[in-house]
Order: sequence, then C-alpha cells, then structure tokens
Amino acid sequence: MRTGRALGALLIVFLFPVLLVLPAAVSARSVGISAGASMVYTYTIHTTYATPNGNHTQDQHNEFTLKILSVEPQATLGEVTYTETVTLLNDSSMTTTQAVENVTTIFDPYNNDTYLGNIGFNPFVYTDLSSGTADGLRVSFTVTGTPSGSLSGTQTVNATVARSPGEIDVNYTLFSAPDVPPSQAVLVYNSTTGLLTHGVTYTHFFEIEKDFIYNLVSYAPATSGTSGYPAYIVPLIAVAAVVVIAVVAIVRRPSARERRAERLRHKMGRSA
Repeated sequence: MRTGRALGALLIVFLFPVLLVLPAAVSARSVGISAGASMVYTYTIHTTYATPNGNHTQDQHNEFTLKILSVEPQATLGEVTYTETVTLLNDSSMTTTQAVENVTTIFDPYNNDTYLGNIGFNPFVYTDLSSGTADGLRVSFTVTGTPSGSLSGTQTVNATVARSPGEIDVNYTLFSAPDVPPSQAVLVYNSTTGLLTHGVTYTHFFEIEKDFIYNLVSYAPATSGTSGYPAYIVPLIAVAAVVVIAVVAIVRRPSARERRAERLRHKMGRSA
C-alpha cells in the first residue's frame, strides 16, 4: 500500500503539466468547430448604380473552401487557423488553385478587436453569446497599398445579438464618417456550430450600392478520429496512458511474501 501511494503521487506529478494544458480545464467561451472540419461558402458581390437608362445591376459570383487546422478559443482573441481554396473567382472556375493558410479571430460582437479578421468576413462566432446590445464600439483599421500610401482610421459600430432556436442573429451598423452612409451587416449563425449560414453586408459609396452576400453551401465536421487538443499535447497524453498502465500493473503485482508463499504451495503440490 505504501508503494502504491508513492507511485500514485509520482503519477500525479507526472500528469500535472498535461492536466494544466488540457482545454477542458480552462474556463473559456464555447466554440462549435474543431480541427479537421471543412466548409464551402459562396460569395456574391451585388452592385447597383444609376444610369441614364435606369438602374444597372451586376453580380459577381465566387466560391471557396475553408479547412480548419486549429481552434484556440483560450487565446486573448480567440483564433482559428485555416486554409482557403478558391474554386470560383468572378464567375470563372479556377482550374489551378492553391490553398492559402491564415489565422482569423473568432467573432464576438461585444469585442471591437474581433471585427477585423484576416479572412474578410466573420464566419466563426462563439456559440454561447448572450443576447444584448453594444453601442459605440471603436474599430480602428489600417489600409495599406493605396495610391496615397497607408491610410488609418477609426469607425464606430453599434451591434445587437439575438438568440432563437437553432440560430444566433447578429446585426451591426458601421459608421465610417459623418458624410458617408453607414454600412449594415445582417448575419445568421448556427447556434450549435457557430458557423455563418447566411450573411449580407450592405454598403453605399459614391452613389454605388454594393451588397456582399455569403451563404454556407456545405459543412463537414471533424471526423471522430480528430483530436480537439493541440498537436503537441497528443504525445503527452499517450505517454501518460502508458504510465497509468505501468503503475496499475506494479500496484497489482503480488508482494514478495505472497510470491514466496505461492512458490511453496506449488512445491507442496497445492495450487490454491
């Protein structure tokens, strides 16, 4: 028993660094996707502008596939690492295309730092968002590569979140400047996966209306064999399992006295 207690204490010491980094042990907001999931989105740019012969409209159709490499909701700003493969660009099929890897934030309408993800829209949201409003959020941005060089500015956002069975509805209005019409986003998320299922951003600049429309075409969740833990943790868990088996085997091994008694029983012809 004394040996078993010592080995148990040793096991706890060995496992302690692993337990510290398991996601289940960390208090964090919930997400509904994991590494290995993939999804296909269509992206349509609907443009309307006035001409002498009436309004002219034009649609540009695009389609792309996202594959999730990792999800880190415990980060200061929750992050999703993904690859993006464009299969349709401005109504033209892409016969040769290459997946591009990037990282974007998990969208939290109450956090102004999550509005500017690297992917260009907000496909991932926390599944445990509460209903409410957020007014006067300040979103700062920098645009590089313009004819005038880098341009920086700050926009103000008013947002609302509403929950209904199966959905999380996020609407926000973005105010760019006093003399510029505000832009409005109407986003619908699946409350289980946290994925954008349909979203439209309405804009109006220089007498031109542009609507940016996203639709989720398909979603393939991670397979059952995909671990939700970061890659570096999986070997530690495997080693920990081996140690558990070894400790159990040692603890269950008969004592020296029991082994001597067993040998005497065999010598005397009694195997009981």
